[in-house]
Amino acid sequence: MPVVGADLAELSLLVTRLGGRDRGELAAALDTMNATVQDSAAWWTGEHADRFRGDFAVFVATTNRGLDAVLSQAAQVTQQNLRAISTATGASTGPAVLTADTMPASPPATPRPDPFADAAPIAYAGYFTSRQAWFRSTTGLWASPDILHDHAWGGATRPDGPPHAPDFGASSEQEYAKQAYQFFADAEPRGYLVKVRGHTIRVYDPATNSFGSYADDGTVRTFFKPASEGYWDHPQNNGSPPADGQLETAVDAASQRVDDASTWFSRVGRVMDTPAGRLGGRALTVLGVAGDVITIVDPSPHALGGPTAERVAAAANLGAMAVTAGPVAGLLAANAAVDWVPVAGEVVLAGTALYFAGDLIYENREAIGHALSWTGHETVHVAGDVVHGLASGASHAWHSLFG
Repeated sequence: MPVVGADLAELSLLVTRLGGRDRGELAAALDTMNATVQDSAAWWTGEHADRFRGDFAVFVATTNRGLDAVLSQAAQVTQQNLRAISTATGASTGPAVLTADTMPASPPATPRPDPFADAAPIAYAGYFTSRQAWFRSTTGLWASPDILHDHAWGGATRPDGPPHAPDFGASSEQEYAKQAYQFFADAEPRGYLVKVRGHTIRVYDPATNSFGSYADDGTVRTFFKPASEGYWDHPQNNGSPPADGQLETAVDAASQRVDDASTWFSRVGRVMDTPAGRLGGRALTVLGVAGDVITIVDPSPHALGGPTAERVAAAANLGAMAVTAGPVAGLLAANAAVDWVPVAGEVVLAGTALYFAGDLIYENREAIGHALSWTGHETVHVAGDVVHGLASGASHAWHSLFG
């Protein structure tokens, strides 16, 4: 009898492949990538090298855990559908019943018309990397990248100092730098306590126990949460209230420095770094996860580089988004501001976005060609700008990793 709803033989095969051959191929690809990275220890040494190799190993482990959870849940759901259809139709999944004579023929393979699976990760990566570009625009307010890094995480310039980025929930030094700048910009409108001594402006918010020290040209000296009570009243923090316009002038100088370092891409990120923008980012997170899951479960046979390449890109994107649970739990837990490995996460997200952009164009090249014949070359310029922004974000992050 006709099967209503699905080809049971194909569903049964999908259940087997989800946890079998396809998963094994993807795991082998990830392990090969990790082995290549770890082998770099023979020719690439130093703090940044060790950090990158450690971060990449964490990325592979996180991705594998996430894939196991996603594929396990997908297999369970498919198996449930298989049983339900089998019960409803009276058909069996056994080979004695599902023969060429008893099963309807499967439709011929055609290109998968699923631009969403490519577009969703691109949209999320665009949101994420534009915000990171905005954060990076504020790093120039520090005396040097090393001093910023050491205030954020500890290091040679502060060997005995605790890391300050965790005080503010910042997962990257770029995000920490942005918060230090924002705290200074908010000092006057939010009524924070301010003292001035010489060329130093100190700001304190007792409500959040946040303290920042800045030069009168707007540059940042430090930003942290004091561990001791009465820190603000300590003699080392003596000073006078700012003169009229003094604080505003220093904040304007800081803002000008940030604006000078900003690109159009980081300005988009600045708009997205708002309550409304972050809400939209969470929606893009859900879409990005959904697109990756669709790609892993059902890659296009016509993908750029083949279905395995598309799966690996989707897995890398999921790993960078730190989705380590099943689809439903992962969607609820995903954080739109995640930077699971500082800087390296940005490289992965921007890199996978560039792959999906190429894949989207490759699989829809005929339709795009027809559209361009009507809309002209402006579409190409817009697409080029977006790709340039993503590539620029990856390049900045990559150079941060490699020093």
